[in-house]
This record gives sequence, structure tokens and C-alpha cells, in this order.
Amino acid sequence: MTDGRATPFAGIAGRLGWGLADQGLSSLTNFVLGVLVARTVGLTQFGAFSLAFAAYLIVASLSRAVNAQPLLIRYSGVPAPDWRRGASAGTGTALLIGIAAAILALGIAVASGGSLRSAFLALALVFPGLIVQDAWRFAFFADGRGRSAFYNDLVWAGTQLAALSIAINIGAGTVFWAVIAWGGAATLAALIAAAQARLIPRPLAAHDWWDEHRDLIPPYIGEALANIMAGQLLLYAVGMVTGLAVVGALRGAQILLGPLYVVVQGAYLVAVPEAVRVLRSSPPRFARLCLAAGLSLAGAAIAWTAVLVLLPESFGHLLMGTVWDPARAVLLAWGLSFAASNLGSGAAIGLRAMAAAPRTLRAAVIASIFVFVGAVAGAAVAGLEGTAWGVLFTQVIGIGVWWWEFRGGYRDHINSEAGGPRTAPSRDPFRPGPM
Repeated sequence: MTDGRATPFAGIAGRLGWGLADQGLSSLTNFVLGVLVARTVGLTQFGAFSLAFAAYLIVASLSRAVNAQPLLIRYSGVPAPDWRRGASAGTGTALLIGIAAAILALGIAVASGGSLRSAFLALALVFPGLIVQDAWRFAFFADGRGRSAFYNDLVWAGTQLAALSIAINIGAGTVFWAVIAWGGAATLAALIAAAQARLIPRPLAAHDWWDEHRDLIPPYIGEALANIMAGQLLLYAVGMVTGLAVVGALRGAQILLGPLYVVVQGAYLVAVPEAVRVLRSSPPRFARLCLAAGLSLAGAAIAWTAVLVLLPESFGHLLMGTVWDPARAVLLAWGLSFAASNLGSGAAIGLRAMAAAPRTLRAAVIASIFVFVGAVAGAAVAGLEGTAWGVLFTQVIGIGVWWWEFRGGYRDHINSEAGGPRTAPSRDPFRPGPM
């Protein structure tokens, strides 16, 4: 738990610092891993690795809807015994999800061939560890222990990069061993996280966990599915239309934009628990916090995109090898679409803090349908570049969707606090005047 003697600003700064440090380490590790794999296995195997990574992100998103979101919303700033109960039940639920995902990945491996079979066979072996390790990160941040999450990710980072380097040096630089190095290291980190927390995941508590949070979990699963459609399933759909090479190029652009994920995910890990605290004490300051978060994240995305667009070609080839040229072709549109998404993230943070799950679900579904359709239509019309520009156009539409729902959720919250509906809420952050 956080130190109650610290000033509020110092406490926020400390939590934000560890959030950025942890996500920075995770994102940097993914960047280095992606570069090593891209340079070692070639574009087609890198496409298979990208689909395996996308499968992990799909399952991780669903797992976060079931365990991580309730942990952040309902176990932030609670007494230690309550956190311990929630952390063990949440990570136990994550373990069951990881086992189910491993069985599914094995089925995909059996039904596939070539590089895709190798990638998903390896993924089946390491899926439980990947999902449980991710759940522990959120549990630590809910408890204000960003330092513990950082140290755990440091173990994961060092182990996976060392294992992959050894595989490359002994001539086993294939997509199978790349996935094993990545996921095997996560399994080790998950075991260490349990030792850090002095807790064991309790899979048998999954049923009680669902009952306790059944008002949040189904809408958040729906939101996760919508985001999956606009994110990972989008890659599968584009791959069916255009081939694995385009998937590899899009994944290459995502890797180059990796530092943005440092800021976004690091801020998110801290912003949701912080927004929960601020909402309890000062609703007007809560609204400003969410708007400032969205604007700041969008500004960071625009700045980093400009850096990438101006990057010398020689340096790009040194980083990404043959993946650089196709990835660079979509950097501008892909980066600006990420900026548009980040602007909507400020509203998403606020909706989560208010536990406005139905509104979060509605915004995610509408925005994701737009993005998915725009990407696939763009891929069919203009291939790689059409995909990127289609995503950008529809992400801009999504900004309005998210902030419209935030406005409604904020009004609902004010009305609820006042004990009933009012025709003119006194604290509407979207009306002129002091908030």
C-alpha cells in the first residue's frame, strides 16, 4: 500500500513514475524482441510471429476484462486483507483463462501448417504463464506497488532476451523458439510475482469472482471483444485479404510506435486508480483530469510520429531490415490514428473510473465497428496503405463517440450523487464556466 505520510502530489508522481517505468521497460523489451525476430526469421515467419502475438493480445484483453479491470476499480486503495483476497482470486481466474487459451492455440497449431503451426504450438506451451504474469502487473498497481510490477517485468525482460539471443547464436533462431523464449520467461516471472506478493493464485475462486463482479465483467468482455475486432482480428482480416507480408508490415509499424505504448499503458495503469480516488473527492477535478489525459496522450503520439517520419532510411534499415520499407509507408497514417485513439482514451479512463460499464461497452462497440470496416475496406481497395488510412479516418470518428459517452456518464454520476435526476446538472464539464 502507499505511504500515507506522502503528500498527495508526491504520491501521484511516484505512482505515475513507476507506471511509466514499468510500461517503458515492457514496451522497450517488446521493441527489442520484435527487432530481433524480424531480423532473424524474415518477413513471412515474422508475420506468423505477429499473429501469435496478436492471439496473446486477444486473450490478454479478455482476461483483463474479467480480472484486471475489477482489480483496478474495486481493489485500489482498499485494506491489505481485501487486496490479498482480490489478487489471489483475480490471478487464479487468469490462470484458468490461460489454460483454456493454450488448448485453443494447440487446436490452431494442429489445423495449420508451416510457420503458423510452429508459432501456435509454442504459444500453447506458454499461454498460461503469459496471462497470469499480466494479471499480476495489474494487481500490483491496484495496490500502489508499481515498484513490484517493474521488478517483475525486469525479470521477464532479461530472461526472454537472453534466451532468444542464445537460440539465435546456436542456430535455433526460428519462430518456434522466439515464442518459447518470450512466453517461457513470462512463466518464470509469474512464479516470481506470486513470491513477491506472498500469494498463490486461486483458480477455485473463479466462480465467486464472477458473482462478485458480474455487473462489470460482461460489459467489459463485450468492450474487449470490440477492441479485439478493431485491433487483433483486424490483422487477421487484413491478412486474409492481402497476405502475411502486409501483416508483417503493419506489425513492424506497431513496433516502431512502441514508445507510445510506454506512455499510454503506463499512464493507464496509474490513471484509472487515480481517477477513482479523485472522483470520490472532487468530481470537477476528475473531469479535467480525464480531458488532460486524452490531450496529453494524443500530443505524445503526434510528436513521436513526427520523429519516425523524419528518421533516416539507413537507420531504419539497421533497425528493421527488410521490414523497414513497407512499415515506413504506413507510419504517418498509423501514428496519427494512434493519436486519435489516445484522445478518446481520456474518456475511456473516466468511464472506467465511474464504473460506467454499459457506456464503455457502447462506445467501444460503435468505434470498433467503424475501425474494422474502414481497415478491411481500405485493404481491399489499396492494400497496405489503404488499411492505414482507413483506420485513421474511422479513429477520428471514434473520438466523438467516446467523449459523447463520457458526457452522459458524468451526468449520470452527478445525478446519482445528488440522489435523483435533475434537468440541469450543476457540474457539467462540457458547459462554460468553472468546473
